[in-house]
Amino acid sequence: MLYEAHFGLRRRPFATTADGKFWYPATSHQQALTRLLQGLENDEEVLLLTGTPGTGKTALARFLMDKLSPGTIALFLSDCRFRTRLELYQTLAHELGLEWERTPEQELKLRCIDAIDESARAGRRTIVVADEAQHLPSDLLEEWRLIGNLQGPHGKLVRTILVGWPILLQALRQDVVVGLDQRVVTRTVLEPLGRDEAIDFLVHHVRLAGGQPSRLFTDEALAMLAQASGGLPRRLAQLGHRALMVAHAAETQRVDAEVAHEAITSLPWDVELPKHSDPTEPDREPPDPDEPQDGDVFVFEVGSKEPAPATPRRNRVG
Repeated sequence: MLYEAHFGLRRRPFATTADGKFWYPATSHQQALTRLLQGLENDEEVLLLTGTPGTGKTALARFLMDKLSPGTIALFLSDCRFRTRLELYQTLAHELGLEWERTPEQELKLRCIDAIDESARAGRRTIVVADEAQHLPSDLLEEWRLIGNLQGPHGKLVRTILVGWPILLQALRQDVVVGLDQRVVTRTVLEPLGRDEAIDFLVHHVRLAGGQPSRLFTDEALAMLAQASGGLPRRLAQLGHRALMVAHAAETQRVDAEVAHEAITSLPWDVELPKHSDPTEPDREPPDPDEPQDGDVFVFEVGSKEPAPATPRRNRVG
C-alpha cells in the first residue's frame, strides 16, 4: 500500500490499468456503450469503437463485457499485434480454452469454429472484442470478415467489436477490406472529457475508494489536474495517483495547488501548465507592459542601440 492508509482509503483510487469495475460514465462513453449494446442486440456482425490513445476505450470495452447477458461467451483479445493468421487462431483457441500449441493453422481454425458452433447450438452466442485493432494488417482484417460470415443454426456465430485508434478507420477504407467496412453499421467514437466531467472523474474515483474528495483535493487542485489532463481518462488517473503520492511524501493530508503543480511537472507530458495563485505571495499590481520585467529576454536589433523584449514563451513541461 503506497498511500491508502495515510488518506484513509480502502484501495488505490486511480488504477494504472483499465478496469471495467471502476468505469466512469462520461457523456461520450455512455453514448458509445448504449450504441454498442444496441448493435449487439440487433445482431450486427462487426461493430467499431475508436478514440485517440487514453480516451478510455479498453475500460469501456471491459465494462461492456460485464453488461452482456448471462450465457454469452465473451472473448477479449487485449492486443491485436498478430503477424499471421496462425497467431490469430492461437489466441482465439487459448481464449476458448482449447489446446493450441503445435497445431497447424487450418486444424486450429476448425477447432475454434467447432467450439463456437457447439456453443451456438447450446444457445450461447460468442462475442469477440479485438482491442488495439489498428495493428491488424489488411489480410487479418479480411480474416475477421470471414469469421463474421460463419453461419450457425440460428444465424451468425460470431459478433466482433473492433477497438482501436482513429487510424483504424483509414485501414478499413482499403479496397482489400471494403467487404468488412461495409458490414460495420455501428461506429462509435470516444471524445476527451470536458472540464467539469474531468473533475468529476477524479471525484468519482476517490469516492469509489472510500475517500471524501473535498478532504483529499482542493477545488483549485482538481481544476489544475483536469486542465493538465486534456480530458483524457488515462492521464487523469496518472495525475490523480501522482498527486496523492506527492502529498503522501510531503506528509500532508490534502492535495492543494502546490502539490498539484508538482504532480503535473513531474510527468513527462508536453502540456501547458495551469495557472494557480500562490497564497504566500502578496498581491501585486499588473506590470506595465512598457517597463522591462524580471525574466524578460532582450534582443538587439541591427542598427539599434536599445534592446527590445522578446515575446515571452509559455512555460511547458517536457
